[in-house]
Amino acid sequence: MLCNKQFFLATLILPVLLIAIEAANAEALSADYLSAESVIDFNSYDFGGGVLLIKEGASTFTTGSTITGFFQTYVNSHQLNGVGVSNPTLNNTGSGTGYELTMVAGFSAKITNASLPGFFGFELESGEASLYLDKSPDYSFTADFGFDNGEEILSSQDVAGSGFISSFGFGVVNVDFFSSSIINKSVYGDVEIAAASAIFALDANNLEQINGVTTVAGNSVGASDFLFAVDGGLKLSKASNIVATPLPLSAWLFGSAMISLLSFRSRKGGL
Repeated sequence: MLCNKQFFLATLILPVLLIAIEAANAEALSADYLSAESVIDFNSYDFGGGVLLIKEGASTFTTGSTITGFFQTYVNSHQLNGVGVSNPTLNNTGSGTGYELTMVAGFSAKITNASLPGFFGFELESGEASLYLDKSPDYSFTADFGFDNGEEILSSQDVAGSGFISSFGFGVVNVDFFSSSIINKSVYGDVEIAAASAIFALDANNLEQINGVTTVAGNSVGASDFLFAVDGGLKLSKASNIVATPLPLSAWLFGSAMISLLSFRSRKGGL
């Protein structure tokens, strides 16, 4: 599968714009992962490369059908309103010293729009996600190991969201978490993290990231399944003021098409 480069560029730009708008209103938090290092004044986690497995192939996608997905990633840095915050002991390599932060998630979603060939809009129906602190960095995508063997410091089973995926190999997902079933007070203190919001760009054509991945969170990758490389971030909020705002497939595609058109015009003008 070859991805239209302009369309995929749009799936990267739109989440960044939405995250920037949301982050401007987020409150600063602090976290004490190690006695020797506290991360002060941050409100979001920037994830490094992640992997998403959607178990059902596109041939089964019809309006009203259900899909299941499994996701895991690692934290690349802490940020405050899009600006990096110092955390020198955070390890994002999967080996060595320091500590790593990893996330594992699973979800069920319903296809809400399959009218446009090759594009499938969906809304989340249920799901759960957990963030882990591991003081012995060891994550590995190809070994499907090390993402959930640390200390669980944040967890939520109250999720909502929407997005789209494409048989051309790209997509976007926005997810809102409305409560935390687990908040590790030794890490976050007495602060109540009441909500969080994440936006992810999906790319099935990023072979460098997904090559060699045969299982995700213990689930085998089948011949008809979707396997995506994922990039995104998680914004945390002290107040439960995040409102689920599912975006219809038409909204994602309209934004993608407009950016693609601008890109085409720019190239044409340069000829």
